[in-house]
Amino acid sequence: MLTLVTTGLSAQQKIDNPQCARNAQGLITLQDCPTEHPQLSVKINDECNHVTIYLNGQVFQELESEDEFISPTDDKSVHYLDANFDGHCDIFVGPGCSRTYSSLFIWNPKTGKYEEATGNTPMQNFMIDPTSKLVYDGGSSSYCEEDAYKLKWNGNRLEKTEELKVITDPKAYRENGVKYHYTVKNAQTGKLIKATNYRQNLPLSWQKLVKTMEW
Repeated sequence: MLTLVTTGLSAQQKIDNPQCARNAQGLITLQDCPTEHPQLSVKINDECNHVTIYLNGQVFQELESEDEFISPTDDKSVHYLDANFDGHCDIFVGPGCSRTYSSLFIWNPKTGKYEEATGNTPMQNFMIDPTSKLVYDGGSSSYCEEDAYKLKWNGNRLEKTEELKVITDPKAYRENGVKYHYTVKNAQTGKLIKATNYRQNLPLSWQKLVKTMEW
């Protein structure tokens, strides 16, 4: 990715951090994050490989990629939030829905620039837990199965820590020899953490996600 800085604005100029409402489980979903910012605005070109960030109406930063930041067939929605819990405004571009392409740009206070988040960046049903500083990929789905991931920040890199599998069709999971409705594993080692048929027996962090996703 190539980052182009085309402005004479001070890189240390303060950018307000937006307030996002939490849902009943204490999580912030993408839909809870504002789509407008008093200082920032974002434009994406038709090919979706060039993002221009404006600060107070002036070009502040441009980011280019050989790949697409979002799918050209998806909407170009923009959400503002503090995705990595550092008190600075970050930018999420794209719909953030199941099986869509989106990008997350993290503010780097040391350089005064936005940088694309790296690692296992969640693009599907993105949500965060400010209390525990966890990030969730709300999950991809296939017939009778939903998958979700719990992630933590390491710098501007997201790393998967746990994986949740939810079998949504009891008949199908019995026929395939799957014993439990919910299975939680360590995403790095594959070691089993919890297997249960009951949501209330899951670790609390996963209970909140399951309630939010209404599995």
